[in-house]
Amino acid sequence: MASLRRPFIVSAVLLLGLGTAACTGGAEPTPSESMAPAPTPTPTALPYEMPETVEGEVARSEHMIIDETPSTSSVATAIARANAPLIVEGQCSGEGAATFRMLNATVGAGSALLAEGEIPCSSPAMYRSSYDIGYEGPIQLSVAVPERTDRAWVVVSQE
Repeated sequence: MASLRRPFIVSAVLLLGLGTAACTGGAEPTPSESMAPAPTPTPTALPYEMPETVEGEVARSEHMIIDETPSTSSVATAIARANAPLIVEGQCSGEGAATFRMLNATVGAGSALLAEGEIPCSSPAMYRSSYDIGYEGPIQLSVAVPERTDRAWVVVSQE
């Protein structure tokens, strides 16, 4: 009986030694590419592009530098409807933020402020906001820019 125990003990010790060697032997595992955190992309400014026309456009304003002279234009292209929100889209390039103002342009109304806001310059996304103010009539739209900003645009439309 002693002779049967000896091969069993030797076999058990040998298996235990091989198992331990397999767990601890060799180089330490290195993280695979899928385990490494992905780098966070740096947002870049959206390429500056003023649309020619926008479906449902009510008003637009644009600021630019022409021959080193600042120039701002504004035009009302349609009458706003009270039953649809006003959608404001815009963009500017440079530093800081452009500001826009929507005014009641009805003759004799005194140019009451309807809405105003800021458009971040050099943003990775175009500015877009909606105003449900229930206004019906013409809109006077203006855009103003800070120093070191050479161009900006803002368009108001309704769906």
